[in-house]
Amino acid sequence: MKNTDQIKALAVAIEEKENIIRKLSAEVGNLEVQNADYQQIVKELSDKLELNKIKDRKWFIQSTSAVSG
Repeated sequence: MKNTDQIKALAVAIEEKENIIRKLSAEVGNLEVQNADYQQIVKELSDKLELNKIKDRKWFIQSTSAVSG
């Protein structure tokens, strides 16, 4: 394989990797938005339930999904 062919192959490989990175970056951004939404929901829920007033035990809000089953 000639040097120019090797360079072209490397350029294609780099471009493919950059496309993967762009897609993953977009997915990370989406997950960050979802996480921020979730954190806001947890805060609102804990405020409504006045969980901050419970002093004699630890509490935790567990996320769940009812998409199937």
